[in-house]
Amino acid sequence: MYDLAIVNGKVYSNGVFEDVHIYITDEKITTISSALLDAKTTYDAKGHLVLPGIIDPHTHFELDLGFIKSKDDFESGSKAAAYGGVTTIIDFLDPVNTPDDLEKAYLKRNKQAAKSVIDYKFHACLKNPKNMVIPITKKMKELGLNTVKVFTTYSDSNRRTHDAELLQLLEQSHKQDFLVTAHIENDDLIVTNQTDTYDKLPGNRPTISEITEAIKLANYVKETHGHLYMVHLSSGDTLRVLKKRYPEIINKHFYIESCPHYFVFNNKVINNDDGFLYTMAPPLRSEMERKMLSILIDDVYTIGTDHCSFNKADKKQQTLAATPLGIGGIEQSFPIITLLEIWVLGPNELPFPIIISFLIITFSEIILPTPISAPSSIIEF
Repeated sequence: MYDLAIVNGKVYSNGVFEDVHIYITDEKITTISSALLDAKTTYDAKGHLVLPGIIDPHTHFELDLGFIKSKDDFESGSKAAAYGGVTTIIDFLDPVNTPDDLEKAYLKRNKQAAKSVIDYKFHACLKNPKNMVIPITKKMKELGLNTVKVFTTYSDSNRRTHDAELLQLLEQSHKQDFLVTAHIENDDLIVTNQTDTYDKLPGNRPTISEITEAIKLANYVKETHGHLYMVHLSSGDTLRVLKKRYPEIINKHFYIESCPHYFVFNNKVINNDDGFLYTMAPPLRSEMERKMLSILIDDVYTIGTDHCSFNKADKKQQTLAATPLGIGGIEQSFPIITLLEIWVLGPNELPFPIIISFLIITFSEIILPTPISAPSSIIEF
């Protein structure tokens, strides 16, 4: 007899939804069968989709920005995740530049995460690790960390990892078999004017800063045979350029992550009365770039929410410098991306029709007024 049975649902297995039942013993799926079998506890999932737990590879719970912390801690954030079908998150350690500080950050974040109601892992995170790449990667391995995040921008806060260290990290990622994750923007093309208001954000962090830096990093990956994961790609133009110029490494050695908000919103929303709520880095892009990203969704390797929530009052500031960048989304990411697939592929691709009414009612005002079609003009590289 099994411990648990989940019966009568539409079960996602091997890329399709099937009318089968799931049987679990010792918290592991042991049998998937069309037969009704005995179990100590049975859940009737009729009318529901039965899916594997979603992994969100990019969250920021209890993120300390120095002047403010993100509002979701590991308890509230993980509960929101669970409601959205997310059963594992990968968050980040505080940025460090020495092995000793890496271990301290690891212990600190594990203590904070103890109140999570779902599973969690961490990415190591670096800030300007000059002459420290080898010792830090050695300590990563000792701590069981297999991913490390770097920034190619934020030199004003000493978080930028410069080219020499980027190359060394990528070389080591090949030799030691770990993954470098990167926030990719060209620091030289970013404007940091302390008096600018939030509506200047798209112009201060332009698409060209993402494209040019992504091209540079792709060349580094080819040179080193390293393993790189680009977090929160924001523009369809960036993805188009990478796909065209580097088809041999995209999603093989150079992996692409994007976020639900880049598929849903364009940068016009920042001109609304509540436009300060739509501030993040990289910023939202043009409608043309949003459409291009949606068209190329199958070339996006993973969806990460970059969940970093703040209260409305926290974000309503006089200057961009005082505005904490980031938005929530972990509870809504799955239905948003599902609706996007419907809009791109058509409703006939749905596993069963009951889900469409919920999704369209919930998100039609955001997505449906702007059908997806190929942009008439694009930036050429």
